[in-house]
Order: sequence, then C-alpha cells, then structure tokens
Amino acid sequence: MDAAIREYFASLDVYDEDAEQSPTRNEIDALQSLILGNLSSDEAATIITRRAAAATDEFTMRLRRSLLYAVVNQTAVVLPPAQAPIVDLLKSIRVLHSREDASAHSRQVWANLDGWMVKLADSLEIYEGSFLRITDDDGQAARNWCNAVTFTARLTATRDPVIGDLIFFRKCFGSIVRALDIRYSPQARTTEPDIIAAAHLFILSAPVLHERCQTGDFVGDLWEGAFQGEAVWREDMKKLSTGRWEHWKRRWEVIAEDNDLTSEARKLAREALAAM
Repeated sequence: MDAAIREYFASLDVYDEDAEQSPTRNEIDALQSLILGNLSSDEAATIITRRAAAATDEFTMRLRRSLLYAVVNQTAVVLPPAQAPIVDLLKSIRVLHSREDASAHSRQVWANLDGWMVKLADSLEIYEGSFLRITDDDGQAARNWCNAVTFTARLTATRDPVIGDLIFFRKCFGSIVRALDIRYSPQARTTEPDIIAAAHLFILSAPVLHERCQTGDFVGDLWEGAFQGEAVWREDMKKLSTGRWEHWKRRWEVIAEDNDLTSEARKLAREALAAM
C-alpha cells in the first residue's frame, strides 16, 4: 500500500511555487507523510497551511486554499486509506487556526475551512453524476462514487459542525434511496455500487443517521432524477422518520440474503444492519 501511495503522489502535477497552479512540493510531501504515518495531523496542518496563511492579499490566500483543498479532497477519493488521516488533518487545521493568538481573519477562513465545504459538495454532485451516466470506464466512476460516499460517512461520524455538516450526507442520500427504497435489479450496473456506498454510510455513521430519522430530517435537495424504478418505500422519499429507519433494517435483511448479489455486497449489508 505504501508503494501505491507514493506512486499516486508522484503522479500529481506540482508547478513552480510562483506559478500558483498547485500546492507546493513541500505541501504535497507533508500530505504524503501524514498518510504514510510519518507525520502527525497537527504537524501536517502547520506545514500545509503555512504558505496560504502567509499570503499578503485575500485573492492569493483564497487561491492557495482552493488548490490545497482540491488535492486533499481528491486524495481522499483516489486513496481510501488516506481518508482517516485526512479527517484528522481537517480537524487539526480547524484547531490550529482557532487558537486565541490567531487573527480574527485566520479564525474565520481556516477554522471554518472557508471554501472547502463548497468544493466538496460540488465534487460529490460530479461524482454521482458521472457514476450514473458513464458506462464505459471500467468501473472507475463507480469506485470514485463509493469512495466519495465513504469519505462523507467518515466526516458525518465526527459530528463536527464544519467537517461533519449534514449537507455532505444529503448529497450522498441518493445511494440510500436507490439501494433501499427502490426495488433494485441485481444485474443493473449501478446496483452493487449503490449498495456498497449506502452500506458504508450506515457502517460508519449509523448513530448520526438514526438521530436524523428521530428528528424527522428533510432532504430537500435530493435530486429526483437520481433514482428511478418501483418504490418499496411508499412515503415521501425526502423525509426521514423512525418508520423509515425500520424499513431500512428490513431492506438490509433482504439484501444480506440475496444470492444474486456478490458476497461483498451481502457482507456489507450484514455489517450495515449490525451498525443499526
């Protein structure tokens, strides 16, 4: 796995520092060292944010943050083993720039990860759209979607008001609907990736999802075009409830015993059910 991590980081385009077209080599190396376990999240946060925080104008600071967040989010999707360290990194960035000696501006843009939320939310929409549309990429779009949803589940589980914002869960809710609320076809191209993606949302963040069902959360931005077929949940697809939570349990039981699905999908269904 270490070799794959190093190969990925070696493939990234890193331009001259003055070009302002990518994070610097020093920043990329710090991210790699974090994921390899050679650097703590606090140390990596200090190195990775130093140059952007030192920018002398708002435009340059915003540009450097944007380039940094793009690579961080991309890495979490391309390299699933990087997800847990990246979650810790995001936490550390928030804490580092929340200190009393930090400027009010620094606390605003870094402690709130200004720009990161929008970038991740937009990326989730792109990953889902590609997954649903692209059919000839050897499954890469499906893997990206599953990995992006898994990353979202890890973020949701933190309950952090910024990195765990429920907007990310809502952007991934389509997989739950397609896997558990619509009658699926085991042979359909999107079925197993959606089951795998949805399962990880439950495995990693079931307590948060249960709370949202108890409070009757409303997924208002659910894209209705993201799911088609016969509904097995007869009520409002955008509304969470304790009744829907029980319905999901029954659906995971069905999936866990469906021999037309792969052993991986059935195993993850059992794990999702156990997490509930």
